[in-house]
Amino acid sequence: MSLLPEEPVSIAKILDESFKLFKISFKKTIGFGLLLGSISAVIGIMTSLHVEGLIEPGTSVDGQWAVLMIGLVAIGFSLSFWFYGALIYRIDDIAQGGDASFSEALGIGLKKFPVMLFAVVLYSIAVLLGIIALIIPGLILSLSLFFYAYFIVLEDKSAYQSLKASHKLVWKDWWRTAGVFTVPGVIALIAVFGLGAVAGFLEVFDSDNYISYGFEAIFNLLSGIFYQYFYVLGYVQYHDLKLRKTGSDLEARMTDMGN
Repeated sequence: MSLLPEEPVSIAKILDESFKLFKISFKKTIGFGLLLGSISAVIGIMTSLHVEGLIEPGTSVDGQWAVLMIGLVAIGFSLSFWFYGALIYRIDDIAQGGDASFSEALGIGLKKFPVMLFAVVLYSIAVLLGIIALIIPGLILSLSLFFYAYFIVLEDKSAYQSLKASHKLVWKDWWRTAGVFTVPGVIALIAVFGLGAVAGFLEVFDSDNYISYGFEAIFNLLSGIFYQYFYVLGYVQYHDLKLRKTGSDLEARMTDMGN
């Protein structure tokens, strides 16, 4: 039995349904959140070590460190899209009342990984060109193309087809979709600024940076949990947009039949 609404709902209802699904799916998706948070943590700590001068700029070690960082970011970036695919599959399975295992979700994520990687390259190029053009087109495309991952994982579309389908799905409901993501986005920003302020205050008494590293670990743990919720919210919004699109298509067909 599906846990999703059977007809389009309000923004408030989407947020409510997404939080309910997040709570139900939390135990079965926390592993992906922790994996994503761990990737961010490793990259963040290594960057901090370099910025804090533990690696002297201009030395051969500094050059080797830069190469290591580039390689680490590339690996982390790639792993993230493997886990994103697995997370989307897991969320959908739970919402539809399934019982797929963690390893099965990882397998699906790995299967979809090449298409996901190619799609994110196309996505990045499209958004970058939009920003270079007039900035606003880039902002519009960054949201209208966002649902490509759901089309790849759940509808088995190619990279180009998924981006095209996402744009078509969001286009007439762009502002509604922006409104859905704005509320949790603002809450996340407030949490980030709050943690940053506390960390900045405590760093005065932290000569060995232990508190700084502790807050960084907490931040990345919370970011992993946010990734979970963000993709649950995206899934519920994706479903709502599909219902709206189906309704629009049906209405158009009925109008044509009447004429």
